[in-house]
Amino acid sequence: FFLVQHPPITFTLKRSMEDCNDDDWVAHVLLQVTFPADYPLHTVPPKIDIVWFILTQKSMVVPSNKPLDSSNLGILDELGLLQAISEQAQELLGMPSVFELVDTWLSEHLFDYITRKDN
Repeated sequence: FFLVQHPPITFTLKRSMEDCNDDDWVAHVLLQVTFPADYPLHTVPPKIDIVWFILTQKSMVVPSNKPLDSSNLGILDELGLLQAISEQAQELLGMPSVFELVDTWLSEHLFDYITRKDN
């Protein structure tokens, strides 16, 4: 049979997650999800990239004339997180992996890959 060439399915997801160990900390992440060109014919995990990340505190007060600089609060281990997401995605083949990865797994594990400056 013949398949029509089309651009890959791509979308972004923004998630804000509180640290389960200290609810004053909130991580905000923007992810880009790209499915392979032959999706859904082949069960292959989507490619997930981190487009943007910022770590904030609920109690933080920032004057309106000062920029918010998250790098002073914490650093995200992007490579470690993306590797863990990739490994988890391989286990979820055939399941609704984007929802499972981004909604459930990421909310439980994101702060494992953040080094806060107060540590």
